[in-house]
Amino acid sequence: MNRSRDSYTGASWLRVESKDQRDALPPKQRAAMLADLDGVPDSAPVAVRADTLRTLLACQAPPTSTRGASIRNESRGVTYLATVARGTDGVHLRSVEVVPDHVPADPRVWRIPERILTETTAEVLALEAASGDAADSFAWGVDWPDPDRPPSAEELAELVNASVTRHAIAERYGRALNTVDQWLRVARRERPELFPERRRGPKPQPLGSKTPEAQSAPGEERKPKMGNERGGQRE
Repeated sequence: MNRSRDSYTGASWLRVESKDQRDALPPKQRAAMLADLDGVPDSAPVAVRADTLRTLLACQAPPTSTRGASIRNESRGVTYLATVARGTDGVHLRSVEVVPDHVPADPRVWRIPERILTETTAEVLALEAASGDAADSFAWGVDWPDPDRPPSAEELAELVNASVTRHAIAERYGRALNTVDQWLRVARRERPELFPERRRGPKPQPLGSKTPEAQSAPGEERKPKMGNERGGQRE
């Protein structure tokens, strides 16, 4: 199951949490047990030590694993292998492995984009659950946005406050950039307290207009310059 976000692409991945136990029984012990069983009928009872029996049962159990995502950033040449966990205050990154294409790697690959990895992993798991690929129901609380529903002012404010660009929002919702600009204008008008204050520079002067210092008040004569243009000295 795949999901793209900005310059990152996520795909399904399983993190193995326990080692395969099929070779846990020492070879000499295995050989001795087989020798003891040689010629014994299948219906005959045999005595087995408790620790040996536990080892044999553990060998039958498959290794445990956790569903996660393999997240690729092609431009930086790195793959992140991530899992997430749900806490009382939301979804958090549980584990991450950094696998660069080359060593030495671009130093930027070691700066973990925690928010992107967390949300992308959660979105991959959500898609797995929606398609029936996941063994358990998805309950992380992060869903890929519905393309038929415009985001709320709260959702847009969260993205803006996280420094998500307008182009990234357009890609996330599969809409044109002018549509995103319209959403943002409406959201800022309805819920201005949610958004950071916009910085405004000085108002640009029309081409050819005079600066405030060069303008004269109505009815006021402009004072002549003192001195000529060349030397700046009075004649």
